[in-house]
This record gives sequence, C-alpha cells and structure tokens, in this order.
Amino acid sequence: MKVDWRENFGRSRIVDFQGPDGQDAAYGTAVLGGERYELDAFGTALLPVAVTELVGELQLADGTTCAVRVVQDAQTARCTR
Repeated sequence: MKVDWRENFGRSRIVDFQGPDGQDAAYGTAVLGGERYELDAFGTALLPVAVTELVGELQLADGTTCAVRVVQDAQTARCTR
C-alpha cells in the first residue's frame, strides 16, 4: 500500500519584519490576509509560501501600527505609516 503524505505538509518561508525606522519589529504581530503571525525577538515570522503578495498591518511591541506588504519571495518586509 502506497501512502501519499504530501497534503499533510505545507511550504513556509522566513520573513524579517522591520518598523518604519528600519529597526527589527521585535515581539510585534503581523496580520496578513486575515491570519495573525507573532514575531520573535528579531522581528521574524514563519509565513506560508504565497503566490501573490500579502498585505496587512504590523503591530509593533509599543502598540503602534503601520501598513505592511510582503511581496512574493521577499525575505524582509518594512512597514510604512
């Protein structure tokens, strides 16, 4: 019997998020396409591989928010106010 496990796995990528000043968005939250992604101490999150760009909002640790866009295959995303 042959079992196909491919449906149980997804492809992901690492993206580094930055605030408008270019600093790491440490411990922030990115909301992209209705999904929430918690950022680590370096402002990094694991995102699904997307066919198109992801657009949303970045909430920084101090509570401020800014718009963010993650283009396809981007390794870094910087928010704008």
